[in-house]
Amino acid sequence: MDVFLEEIKHSEAEYLNLLKVNADKNINLVKQLNVSHLPTTLIYKNGKLEWRNIGYIKKIDLLEKISNFK
Repeated sequence: MDVFLEEIKHSEAEYLNLLKVNADKNINLVKQLNVSHLPTTLIYKNGKLEWRNIGYIKKIDLLEKISNFK
């Protein structure tokens, strides 16, 4: 997912702040976000969690989800 996440980060920069978190280095944040499996993708809008995906997601599917929150 790393390759297409970087592409999305740049192509959707006008609408999106994409952050990748290293779970091993940010254990407290991972616990706070209730992440128990990797990868986990979270979409927040206005500070509110709007969508969560556990496991791999295809680029096209992630872009579709992102477009729902523009």
